[in-house]
Formats: sequence, structure tokens, C-alpha cells
Amino acid sequence: MFRILGRFAVSIFGGAVLIGTAWWAVNHSALERRVAELEAERAELQRVIGRLKHERRVAQLLVTGQQPDEAGKVAATALEFVALDASGRRGPWRRFSIEGDVCYVDALVVRFLDSYVEKGAPLRGHSLHLFRRIYGEGQAPSSGFALDDEGGIPTFYQIESEGGRFEKKLWQRFWEYAADPRLAAEQGVRVAQGEAVYQRVRPGQLWQIATRADGGLEMTLVPLDPIVARQLAGSSANLAVGAKRPP
Repeated sequence: MFRILGRFAVSIFGGAVLIGTAWWAVNHSALERRVAELEAERAELQRVIGRLKHERRVAQLLVTGQQPDEAGKVAATALEFVALDASGRRGPWRRFSIEGDVCYVDALVVRFLDSYVEKGAPLRGHSLHLFRRIYGEGQAPSSGFALDDEGGIPTFYQIESEGGRFEKKLWQRFWEYAADPRLAAEQGVRVAQGEAVYQRVRPGQLWQIATRADGGLEMTLVPLDPIVARQLAGSSANLAVGAKRPP
């Protein structure tokens, strides 16, 4: 009798162990899957944050000289402007002289819907810009020097193959998108607007203009690199106020 009961108890205990082991294995496997899912979600969130913070250098501004007036104030500032492509390659340097010591750079800026930026879409994953003009504090914006042709897209900035059709459409209809949110949304555009950045500048300074993936223009002071230092050494400073850009 006791033997039978013992065997029965052992069988029950063994079955319980097997059930418990199976339950642990199933739940442990589910737990591992959930942990893996959470890790994947965290990694994707980090990638999204990284894309949102991604900064692209778009231009540099080298201050080569300044002229004082009779009162000792800065009457004119000589500077050189260069655009950068998506890989950081410099285009041709262009020389200007502006009135005063505060330099303004304005541009047309297109920002895309967050869903495109978060995914790092090839064309809509980063804000786009088109430089309009550069001018000094002592000048009216309308008298500033033109940088890019409105309605067109310089090959140097072009990011789409086959002639940049999408970008051309953006710039040709820019003001339509700015005034019609529904039309803009059809192209994935969140904001289309003009923006200007400006700083008080001094000779020997190198200013960098950059954009964030979901933002507009930023203008910050950066150290001179050897290439730009050679450009400064070879520059002819102190152009006359209002001097035209040389060909």
C-alpha cells in the first residue's frame, strides 16, 4: 500500500516537475523574445534620435578684412563665402564686401514631415536650403549680393540623380508650398519659409553655416583649418563697399 502511494507520489512530483519545467521554458522563451523586442525598439529609437540630430555643413564664411570709418567704427567688411556639398566638398570661393561688421546670410529652407526625417528618407530625410543673398547690417536686404538663383537648383547642391527633378520642383513652387499647407503636405513638406542667420564678425574668423535634419540654418564660429588658412593668406582684403563679386 505504502509502495503504491509512494510510486503515486513520485509520479505526481515528476509530473509537476515536468509541467513546471515546460512552463518555465515557455515563459523564459517569451521573456527572451520580449527583451529582444525592447532592445530592438531602443536601438531604433536611438537611430531616430541620431537622424534628428544629424548636422550637415552647408557653407563657410571667411572674414578677410575690415575698413574703419573716420570715427573708428567698421565701415566695411571683406569676406569670402563658399558652399559645401553633402560630403563636405567645397565649391568655388566667392568674394564680397558688406557694409558694417554684422553679416547676414538668408536662405529659403524646406523642412519635411517628421515621418520622413525619422526614417532617414533619401530625399526628404533632411531639411533643404537655397541661399538667397548675403548683406551687411548697414544695407537693405534687397541690396544684398545674390548667392543662388531662385527657382533653380545649382548642380553643386543637387542630391537627386537625373537632374534633381524633385528639388527643382520644390524651389520653383516654394512660395506656393509656403502659402498652402495642403499642397505642401502632398510633397511631404512640413515648413517652407525664409530664414536668416547673422553674426558680428572680425578678421581671421571662419564661420560655419549648417542645418539639422529637422531644423533650419545655424551659424557658428569654428577653428581655421589649413586649407582655409591658405585661402586667407592669399586673399586680397578690404574691397570697396558694394564691390561686385569677381567672375
